[in-house]
Amino acid sequence: MSEEILRWIKDEYSGQTADGRVFFNLSDYAMTAYSDDSGIKISVELPSAADNAGLLADIASSVNADCEYVYPALVLTFDAESSAYSSIAEVLGSLTALLSREGIQPNICVYCKSQTDQRYNLNGFNCPLHRDCANTLLGTNSSFTASTKAQRIKGLLVGAAFSFFGAAFYILFAHLGIMPALGGIPMGLLAALGFRMFNKGMKKSDKAIFAAIFLLWAAAANFAADYVYAAVRGLQLDFIATYTDELNLFNTVFDVAAGVIIAVSSLSVVLDFNRSVGGFQIKKLPGDKSSGKH
Repeated sequence: MSEEILRWIKDEYSGQTADGRVFFNLSDYAMTAYSDDSGIKISVELPSAADNAGLLADIASSVNADCEYVYPALVLTFDAESSAYSSIAEVLGSLTALLSREGIQPNICVYCKSQTDQRYNLNGFNCPLHRDCANTLLGTNSSFTASTKAQRIKGLLVGAAFSFFGAAFYILFAHLGIMPALGGIPMGLLAALGFRMFNKGMKKSDKAIFAAIFLLWAAAANFAADYVYAAVRGLQLDFIATYTDELNLFNTVFDVAAGVIIAVSSLSVVLDFNRSVGGFQIKKLPGDKSSGKH
């Protein structure tokens, strides 16, 4: 029933859907509909109502729905049943009429509380938000906090040292008959650990530097893995014969390249996951080509 009601809201109010939510506007007020265990919820962005206790009291007494104000939005809750269709239409109509009578402006930025015609998906909600305010919010994320040059250098050096030991897994995996390129996983994870000891975020240039380091370590570790593999079996590694053979050359290039890609991916997973913890996620609304992603 919840999914049917959300589809009805999308069609009724010409909304757009993303991540299981419906983003729509009614009388220019930004709204977001979604469902949870308590039923259908509709969030109405009203940052200017935060200091207006009288308005919130009027809304609570005149709107036939459970409502709660959690800055910057009024959250309405409806039971996910057949009567929800008419109830939602009635409540939203009454609410927007009340807000209009009280002179509550619909296009108020949720950050600076001034007028704006720009809107973004802020942590899953349709919010009026200036572009500059969006950038300011992103700047408060812990992972976007700028590091000093000294911190970056320390992180790169320690990360490089840690990843060197991770590259040793190339040798272990080759000895065990496992694809050596999987050594890129510990190589990338240990590099992230070392870098995060001094930095909360990583720039693209840092990733590029680590990619070059991974390439060096992967090539050296892959050669060492071939040498150890041959030595354990009582063979002498013939460098020229081994690396001029087309199949061996292909396997070598594959193991090195794949290891680097895996290592960079492992590095990114750790740091990108950290970026999403406790921070602001801001992107353009579905169907909106003007605001862009931040």
